[in-house]
Amino acid sequence: MEPVSGTEVVDPHTLRVNVSRPFAPLILLLANRPGTPYSTKLLDLPTDQIGQHPVCAGAFAFKDRVAQDHITLERFPGYWNAQAIKIPRVIFRTITDSNIRKVDLEAGALDISQKISPPDVAAISKNPKLRIFRGPSLGFVPIEFNVANGKAADTPLGRDPRVRQAFSLAIDREALNQVAFDGQYVPSNQFEAPGSTYFDAAHPVPARDLEAAKKLLAAAGVKEVNFTLFVGTDPLDAQVAQIIQAMVKDVGFNMKIITQDAAAMVAATRRGDFEATMLLWSGRADPDGNAPIWLTCKGFVNWGQYCNPKLDDLYRQATVSDDVAKRKPLYDQATGIFFADQPDVVIYHFALLWGLSAKVQGFHGRPDGLWRPEGMAIAQ
Repeated sequence: MEPVSGTEVVDPHTLRVNVSRPFAPLILLLANRPGTPYSTKLLDLPTDQIGQHPVCAGAFAFKDRVAQDHITLERFPGYWNAQAIKIPRVIFRTITDSNIRKVDLEAGALDISQKISPPDVAAISKNPKLRIFRGPSLGFVPIEFNVANGKAADTPLGRDPRVRQAFSLAIDREALNQVAFDGQYVPSNQFEAPGSTYFDAAHPVPARDLEAAKKLLAAAGVKEVNFTLFVGTDPLDAQVAQIIQAMVKDVGFNMKIITQDAAAMVAATRRGDFEATMLLWSGRADPDGNAPIWLTCKGFVNWGQYCNPKLDDLYRQATVSDDVAKRKPLYDQATGIFFADQPDVVIYHFALLWGLSAKVQGFHGRPDGLWRPEGMAIAQ
């Protein structure tokens, strides 16, 4: 939202958004979280009270929330498309263990289970009372390296892009997908999903190439690379990290894995107290919400503090027009710079895996990871 310079109330139904430069992604941004309209009375309250009593606009109204347990919403009769909303109430339950989500779905305690573990897909698909909704996702997982954020960047990985390129080539993304995700996810190497509009076909997802990786390390004057990778507490993340650990060791990378909760990991990366960290991003429909936030000099998740002004300029030029024919060549040029510098290594894109009771009708899961309630119903 950096180009937004201010707003004006034109009349009771019109808001004018002023921008400091042409910015084509604005409409998509306003259709996402930044564009959510909130009650002005609510926004005058302390921040913690806003979270406890949110008032915004949508198909459902907030009823109650118990932290780490559930959130309850009830149908809002004043919604503009209220006739399309058939469900009277939605209860979101917090269940961090994927196995418990699966068991509760099988027992009928859940109508919908988000983020089904890939190895559970086959069993759920065979259950006549359940079904799987699988869809493409905008979300991806990169490993970000500390290249300029304090003393921890002074390592072979931080100093030399050839070492980071070697790390990428030591990973067998297809094998990782089969072992960790039962073949359900999408091996990837860019911030845009393979086959999508802004994926650069000139840089396809690479096959594992140990000889090429070893040559890059030799050219960098490095035989062994010792470093630590931070990962989150999700057991699947730990499994992915362990598989990568075994793969890259064949080239000379001795990777230590440290598990941290999200808050601790973000705090460490922000202050530069890391060498490498495996993160995730849910993805955005406009490419300006993907690679640039990781790679521009002031990108808000660019905690490794990589900075290339030429790359920044290309991304800025690409936001001037909404014409794909004009934008794509600029993003392709930027992708070429990204692979030359390799400050991050993208590993895979998710697939969205929802477990549904057979009673659920009209379910619509979209690549942004959000389901749409219009037209959805639960059969009795």
